[in-house]
Amino acid sequence: MPVPIPSKHSPWELLQAILMRIHNKEVREYFRDAPDNDLETTRSTLKHVCIIQDFDTATITLIRMFTFWVVCGRLHALIPEVYGLPVASFQEAYAFYPQVKLHFQQRYPPTGSAPLTGQISFRLMDLTSEQVTQTKVNQLARDIQIEFGGSTPYKWQKGRVLIAYTDRKKGYALQILCRSRSEGEEVIRKVLSINGDTAVWTNAKISEAITPNDKYPLTPERQTILGKSYREPERRRTEYVEIQYAELHLWPKPQPIILYDRTLTKVGAVIYEGATASSDP
Repeated sequence: MPVPIPSKHSPWELLQAILMRIHNKEVREYFRDAPDNDLETTRSTLKHVCIIQDFDTATITLIRMFTFWVVCGRLHALIPEVYGLPVASFQEAYAFYPQVKLHFQQRYPPTGSAPLTGQISFRLMDLTSEQVTQTKVNQLARDIQIEFGGSTPYKWQKGRVLIAYTDRKKGYALQILCRSRSEGEEVIRKVLSINGDTAVWTNAKISEAITPNDKYPLTPERQTILGKSYREPERRRTEYVEIQYAELHLWPKPQPIILYDRTLTKVGAVIYEGATASSDP
C-alpha cells in the first residue's frame, strides 16, 4: 500500500536519504578493500571523502558524488570511449539477421584505471527480424540469465589466449580472449547454449604468444612526446569480467531490445537483476 508523503516533509532530507542509500552502497562496494573512517592510504581516504554524511549540505553532497564519479574514474563505466558508426547509417548498409550482444565489464578496476570490458555477439540464422516473437525474446533473456547471470554472476578471466570459434551457417564468429584454453571453451559452450547449440570443436582455433610477457608486457612501455612521458595502453590485461547487460538487435528496428540488465540503467529490460535501491547503505 503506498505511503503518503507527509505534508511537512523536507524535500532535501528525502532526496539526501535516497542518495545516501544508493550512492554510499556503491562507494562501499567499490572501496570494499579499504577500511571505514581511515586516512592512512589513498583508497581509504577517497572512500571516506566520497561517503555522504547525514549532516552534509547539498553542495558538499554534490562534491562527494563528483569526486566518486569523476575523480575516482567511475564515470568512465557509463560513457567509455568507443569507435563506431551511427546505428542508422550502419543499418542502411547492412541488412543483418537478428543479433544478440552480451556486454561484460570488470566490476572493481584499480583506482585510476578504466574497467576492462568485453563483448560477445552472435546471430540467429534461423529467424528473420519479423519472425522473432515475444516468446523467443523472453526465452533468450532467461537463458542469458541462467548462463551468465544469477545472484552470483558467472565471471571469466580475460587474458592473452585467443580462442576463435567460427560457424557462420549458425551465426557464430566468436573471438574469446581468456586466461586458459579450458576457460575459453567454457565461455563458448555457455554462449552456444543460449541459442540451443553445442560446440563442434573442429570449428575452433587457439592462438597464443610463445613469450606472452614480451608481446604483452605487464608494464607497458613509455614514449616521450613534446617533453612529456606517456604510457602506452596495456594490451590483453588479465582481469575478471562479468555480464552487465545483453541486447537483441532486430533490423530495421532502430533501438535494441534489452534482454537482460544488471546495471539497472537500461529502459524496458525483459529481466532486471542486481542491487536495488531498497538495500541498506
